[in-house]
Amino acid sequence: MSTLDPARFGQLYLNKGTWDGNRIVPAQWIQESISVTPLPDQHGDPYGYLWRIIPADNPIGPGYYHTGLGVHALIIFPEKNLVIVHRVDTDKAFDISWEEIKIGIAMALESVGMPLSVSQNRTKKGLSH
Repeated sequence: MSTLDPARFGQLYLNKGTWDGNRIVPAQWIQESISVTPLPDQHGDPYGYLWRIIPADNPIGPGYYHTGLGVHALIIFPEKNLVIVHRVDTDKAFDISWEEIKIGIAMALESVGMPLSVSQNRTKKGLSH
């Protein structure tokens, strides 16, 4: 899978289920899947249908994301019209922490106008993993 593959999936979600003007996924399903489900505490951000939900009161939110292998991430910020994909070549040895990934995400958000007060405190609060 290339980085473009999850980016396309993220764009489909950002477009509420449409691609090139064609409805691929019902908008109601998109909304339902990114809504918080009543699960017990999952030790991190609230959970939707395979999505972690970034609450509106979170400095980097609102948004939602998937993670995989602890180092891959697909993050969507609808209000910023932004899809971020983070990938690591897991076929080779790698050494990156979730905290370092969050710093990279904060830097990407800075580039689209994230308030300076949030970027100065990049790892204090953000995505939970």
